Amino acid sequence: SAASRPVAAAAAALTGSRRAGSAAGSPADLPSDVDVAIVGGGVTGAAILYNLGLAGVGSSAAIFEKATLTSGATWHAAGLVTWYHGGNNFKFWHKEGVELYKKWQNEEGIPLSFNQPGSIRLLQSEERMKEAQYTLSKSKLYQGLFDGPEMNLIGPEEVKRLHPLVNTDGIIGALHTYGDGHIDPSSVTQTFASKAKALGGQIFENSEVVGMKCMPDGSWEITVSPSGGPAHVVRARRVVNCAGLWAERIGNFAGVHTPCTVLQHQYVI
Repeated sequence: SAASRPVAAAAAALTGSRRAGSAAGSPADLPSDVDVAIVGGGVTGAAILYNLGLAGVGSSAAIFEKATLTSGATWHAAGLVTWYHGGNNFKFWHKEGVELYKKWQNEEGIPLSFNQPGSIRLLQSEERMKEAQYTLSKSKLYQGLFDGPEMNLIGPEEVKRLHPLVNTDGIIGALHTYGDGHIDPSSVTQTFASKAKALGGQIFENSEVVGMKCMPDGSWEITVSPSGGPAHVVRARRVVNCAGLWAERIGNFAGVHTPCTVLQHQYVI
């Protein structure tokens, strides 16, 4: 992602990754004051810390991760990288992400397992077909705005040709996008973490956020419980909830409703 925008998801492996920012074994390792406290050390938290670093404020930001980096939802994510999926604003983040991953892997030699075979979104009803036609029309707009790849509406026969293992019974069509791909989520996170640290960011693993309190001046007192040590209070002017599966719990600490839930699904490797 660019420094001037929030974050996409992105990129690579780090030697000694479990040391990507002190394990915070005692309260002495934890800061007493930060500008931005990021709760959660998955790909989102690491990417935000990296982008804060690019914006020149990384040295006043820190991640607090209850276990180790990528040990939550990031660890078992499918790692899908798309151009046109999601809302309108995401399209620009997706473009930045794809370009960043390609740069890191192809120019810097960072092994991300980033591959771009394209994607096929199967359509099994007329309602899904209407949605697909809407998505297709928007893709043409974004192709013009940032020279994105082609998206085409294809029939069951073309689906079978592109992916012979697909059972096309009941399939009435599909959206085929060139350039969509997949990446190793752990490598992405560790690369964000490594580059964020190089820009001054701090990462504290085994440091669980167990409470938050809003102060009269609008800042936050965050109670952090490090593994092997007593609880420690960190004052933060801003808190970013990147806790993934535990995001609702962190939101509750702040008295904020977090509209997210956990869904179980499957994918084939």
